[in-house]
Amino acid sequence: MSELFIPGRVLRPTNPWGAGHFWLNAGLVEAWGKTWLLARVGRQSCMIFRLEMTPDGQFINPMPLFGLSGSDIVAEDPRVIFDGHKLIVYYVGLLGPGQCAIFRGEVDRDGKVLRRDQLHWRDQRPFGVNGLQVMRAAFGIGEQKNWIPFIQGGREYCIYHHAPWMILEWTGNGLRLAHKGPSLVWDYGEIRGGAPPIKIGNRWHSIFHSAQFESENGKETKVYYAGVLTFDDDFRVDRITAKPIMGGNVAAGNWPWSPPQGAAVAACFPCGAIRRNESLLVSYGWLDAEVRVAEIPVAEIESQLVDLEPTSFRPKIQDETMI
Repeated sequence: MSELFIPGRVLRPTNPWGAGHFWLNAGLVEAWGKTWLLARVGRQSCMIFRLEMTPDGQFINPMPLFGLSGSDIVAEDPRVIFDGHKLIVYYVGLLGPGQCAIFRGEVDRDGKVLRRDQLHWRDQRPFGVNGLQVMRAAFGIGEQKNWIPFIQGGREYCIYHHAPWMILEWTGNGLRLAHKGPSLVWDYGEIRGGAPPIKIGNRWHSIFHSAQFESENGKETKVYYAGVLTFDDDFRVDRITAKPIMGGNVAAGNWPWSPPQGAAVAACFPCGAIRRNESLLVSYGWLDAEVRVAEIPVAEIESQLVDLEPTSFRPKIQDETMI
């Protein structure tokens, strides 16, 4: 059973590190006339590498960027954008046992790290491995460790949260709240960050992920899904896919961590997207083990989007007291 739920194709690039090595949760970006992949390598003692995409869809020349040095001893789940001069990378860094934080890095064409900042939002503290207490103390809302950057009008923003909908702006030496809106709701689990949004026409298209527990024949599995929402230049969300465009399934669920514990996991984790002609290339981690790339026609995504209507059975915006 394919993880792609709408017409398109799944590309399975060869693992540059060979069988038995894990590479996953990869960002994708076009810069300096080339296409680059930033991949998480390893499941626990992991680093972020930059690789170059070949015309036949393979990835070569891995170069380490973040992790196991400097202020972050482990680095994972990169989201990358290009501002015309440098790569900007948002990622999760492990500071020590049970202590994670969000980092922002700048990388030049040669792969040199120009700058690295640990990001803070108000009284945010380093959070646990599973994202505990990121912003609960500050806002009374759920934690979030998927910060999704994008450039608009020459300014750098990131999608911080979907429930409520929150956009932060990087000012060069800190963060400010640029926009807040109602919570976004759909039927496949809490919406969380995915790939950096892409401007198509007059709307930003943001690929997100969610997860929920499902059972089949006595097997409980945490199944990950991906969908798309759109928003305008004022950050107002207006459409969302009624159903996932891709995702895992109970049959594919495994126990990626050692030792195995709890429910199985069927991870389909988007981290990057670029537009290539009339399609989107979406890079994602599959089953916490490998990098895959989905090629999906833009027209197919557009056909799945519906308006957000608060009183319908379709995906909707749910009113929430603003924070």
